[in-house]
Parts: sequence; structure tokens; C-alpha cells
Amino acid sequence: MAKHEGVEEVKLARRIASGKVILIRNVKLPDKVSAVGLGLTTKVNVNIGTSSKVVNLEAELEKVKIANKWGDTLMDLSTGGDLDKIRRAIIRESKLPVGTVPTYQAFIDSFKKKGGGGAYFTEDELFDVIERHLRDGVAFMTIHAAVTRELAIKALRSDRVIPIVSRGW
Repeated sequence: MAKHEGVEEVKLARRIASGKVILIRNVKLPDKVSAVGLGLTTKVNVNIGTSSKVVNLEAELEKVKIANKWGDTLMDLSTGGDLDKIRRAIIRESKLPVGTVPTYQAFIDSFKKKGGGGAYFTEDELFDVIERHLRDGVAFMTIHAAVTRELAIKALRSDRVIPIVSRGW
């Protein structure tokens, strides 16, 4: 990684030890790695993913091929279709570290199980999704730690096409 980044190994090691640089990877997939932080090259993160309106795995895998050529990391933001199957296919085809937003899947899974009025997930349900993503080879995650029950209700009752702020239209 030091050679790839054009940084002395000792300097990179010190920055990692001090928290100024991180290595993004999953221990199951050590060849898919990217370094981010102080004094390193700028990274291109490619966002892809299905939606509740469009589920086309082949199109997403085409995007993975493009990301492999031009990106440094890949973020699967899928919210429609078989999320486990989609995520696993994306990880399998990606040459890059893949990230996800497990909160999306926890919410969607809970909605499917409990219906519209019960689309609230427990801490254990969220951690189950996080662990599933990690077992599949996810290298990094966006965790919406500030989402409360009250904020989720407000989002669901809004007039937004997609009520989650980070994905709204």
C-alpha cells in the first residue's frame, strides 16, 4: 500500500497507528484494499445500487465493471430486490473494497416481516444485518447512528417519494 500511495512504509505505518490513515478492507478479502487519510491520494468512491423502482442486477454488475476500472472503493446502496443476492454478486464481481448501509436492509427486512406499522428494528436485528454484511465480505459501512424511532416515524409520514433523507429525491 505504501508503494501504491507513494509514501514511505514507516510514515504510513505511523499514520495508521495514530488513526490518521485507515485501510479499508474485509479480512476475508485481503486483496481488495484501499488506504484513506492524511497525505494519501484522493479516492473515487463509486455509488451503485438497486431501488424499489428499478431492480436490475445485470445493470449494477455493469456499473461494477466500470468502477473496477476507474474507482478506488464501491458503495452498494441497494434498497430493492433480494438485497443479500445483490450484495454478494457485487462483492464477487468487484475488485475494490465494497461498502454498504446496513440500516437500509434492517429497515426493509423489518418492514417486510412486520408490515407498515411495524417497520422498526431492534438493535439485535441491526447487528444481525451488520454481521451478515461482514460475513459476505463488506469492507466498510455507513452507519446511521442518529436515527431514532421518532425520526423514522417522521420520515415515514412525510410526503417524500423516498422518505430516507440520504436517498431522497
